[in-house]
Amino acid sequence: MFLSLNELTKIEEKVVLIYNKKSSCIGHGALIDSNGLILTASHLFDESTVIGYRVNVRVNGGRATQMYVARVVKLEWKWDIALLQIEVPNKLKYAKFAKKVRVGQDLHMVVSSDGDILSYTSGTVAFERRPFGDIVHSKNIDYFDPETIFVQAHNLHGQPGCSGAPIFSSKGRIVGMYSSAYLKSDLLVHVEHLKTLSYSFIQEGETSEAGGKKKRKQKKKRGETSEAGGKKKRK
Repeated sequence: MFLSLNELTKIEEKVVLIYNKKSSCIGHGALIDSNGLILTASHLFDESTVIGYRVNVRVNGGRATQMYVARVVKLEWKWDIALLQIEVPNKLKYAKFAKKVRVGQDLHMVVSSDGDILSYTSGTVAFERRPFGDIVHSKNIDYFDPETIFVQAHNLHGQPGCSGAPIFSSKGRIVGMYSSAYLKSDLLVHVEHLKTLSYSFIQEGETSEAGGKKKRKQKKKRGETSEAGGKKKRK
């Protein structure tokens, strides 16, 4: 199932392009909170990269685009995840995480092959949850932890430069992040890893909207002692 033009526009606004200091596009990312937190792939950076390292990013705000300087705030090499932060004067539209992934699910990706014009491609989930060690059996390929969970997809046709791109469900929620291609499959870092790493950085109040559990206020039952140690109310 393909997305409508309106649905694609909503996705585009949450996809960012990442550029090195030579102004070459090296990958993609996703806005995951309204204050400019960006999710991307850690392999876009070399192992000498430290927290605070800066890159340029392009935010696609509908008809207009805006360039920002982003700083690295988290690197998790074993999961191929990095988090970047930009400073923004206004709240941004951001992507939310899917609650689950299922086999046969439609997938949608918006990327740029030239660092400028965005294009759209779609695919399907072949395996919703596979450890890297079960996908790649060669001992010569060890750039991810064998226990790292991936979504294995078909027909996204990822190319160099797609790394870090958010992969969306038909409802516009992130189900994975494009990491690499292996043989005829596309490997997406599973949404579980994305949530685990990013939730402590997402601004308070936005976690629940991104697929987390909402905190409910517990009402005191009549006659119960207050948390402050007050006396029970008598009927």
